[in-house]
Amino acid sequence: ACSSEPSGRRRAGSNGSNHRGLENDLGDNHCFLNVVIQAFWNLQSFRKLLLQAPWHEHRVKEGEESDGSDGCCYCALKSLFDEFACSEADTIPPDSLRQALSSVYDAKGRFKTGDMEDATETIEAILGILHACNVQPVGLCQSCDQHPSAEFVEEASNFGCHPLCLAHAVFGLQTVDLCRCSFCGATGEPDVVASYVYSAYVSELASHASLEEAPKSSWPDLLRTPRRPFAEILRKLCQPDEARNCGECNSRKTVLRERWLTRCPKTFILSLVWPSSNPSRDQLWSLLSMIQPQLRMDEIFRLEPGAQSELYSFHGMICYCGMHYVALFWCPARKKWIFFDDMCVKEKEDWTAVVNLMTAGQYVPTLIFYENVSEEPALSESIEELTRQVDALEYQSCALM
Repeated sequence: ACSSEPSGRRRAGSNGSNHRGLENDLGDNHCFLNVVIQAFWNLQSFRKLLLQAPWHEHRVKEGEESDGSDGCCYCALKSLFDEFACSEADTIPPDSLRQALSSVYDAKGRFKTGDMEDATETIEAILGILHACNVQPVGLCQSCDQHPSAEFVEEASNFGCHPLCLAHAVFGLQTVDLCRCSFCGATGEPDVVASYVYSAYVSELASHASLEEAPKSSWPDLLRTPRRPFAEILRKLCQPDEARNCGECNSRKTVLRERWLTRCPKTFILSLVWPSSNPSRDQLWSLLSMIQPQLRMDEIFRLEPGAQSELYSFHGMICYCGMHYVALFWCPARKKWIFFDDMCVKEKEDWTAVVNLMTAGQYVPTLIFYENVSEEPALSESIEELTRQVDALEYQSCALM
């Protein structure tokens, strides 16, 4: 059991240091939504924009007020953020956002109270709704008592937003895959992918992690070999060294695949796809040991000429264990890791303590968050401490099992 931190340590404000738990009564199954809310709140790039953003105007019956539960996910989430910033309560109910999300997906029967959902799909669904509210015709959602349906959210994903909506301003990611012959310059048809989340298969990450060959299926041996930087592994996966023959000039092994990043997010979300829902502690440690405290987008992707490569700092994770989700996020103000398990909010001493918690409890990381800190010089001391902690992680023997 985890004891919550004393309420006296919490203070009102919008700097993200006032951490609160989120309610999850027996049978509600809010945990997948609670970790997404905690992620949104703990990511400064998203928190600041939503707190400063205007409310939607909704027509309601005389004498009634809209609290977001009428179906507007934007207003329900904004209302939750106001409670995080101003409420003196130790815990906050997420019910209004759950109800609003359920009303959008009512025809599909998703997100109903009591049902369990996937956290990655949930964060994509909420961001999709925020985008749909921004691109739909005037008079719908912002100034009316109607709200987007799941069908409209899907349709809206095919249209751009100008200016960028909240979802794209923070998480919008666009890549272009291009095959190019290094000899004659011929290129193939570009493949453009726009998303909020960038996915990677853990089995592929593991196979590219070691700088030396290790016996197949020998995780302890693999863990002890020198490791590649996390960003370098991701680059190898999307821009492999293997070349193909060119169909235009017939030159051998001159066609390479390039992945260009044409829209940089303020927060880079990496989704981890595991081959098994219950990896071993060795496998968990292997993944956690890959994580870099800092990275730059040009270490993973090709950037357009003249594009500035900005610094991103590791900021947190969403994890699952069985049918339950938890979250871990770095608090810049306290220079501590905070563990969120529904109503439970607890500080962890350092990154090593976090890794010990995750391997002992077999919490499986499913979403990793890197936030752009290039424009935040005030965070330099916090980033230095986070970097020191992550770099200090040493291999821990499987004897701990």
